[in-house]
Amino acid sequence: MSIRSEIERISNAISAAYQAVTAKGGTIPQDLNLANLLASIASIKGV
Repeated sequence: MSIRSEIERISNAISAAYQAVTAKGGTIPQDLNLANLLASIASIKGV
C-alpha cells in the first residue's frame, strides 16, 4: 500500500463520516477534517 493510497483511503473515510453526519442532521463545519469530526458527531440530536 502506497502512502498516496492510504491518504486517499483516509480522506474517503472522513468524507463518508461527514455524509453520515449530514444525513442524521448534524452540524457540518466549514473545514471538513478529522479534528472537527467529533464536534459534528456530537451535534447530532437524539431521537
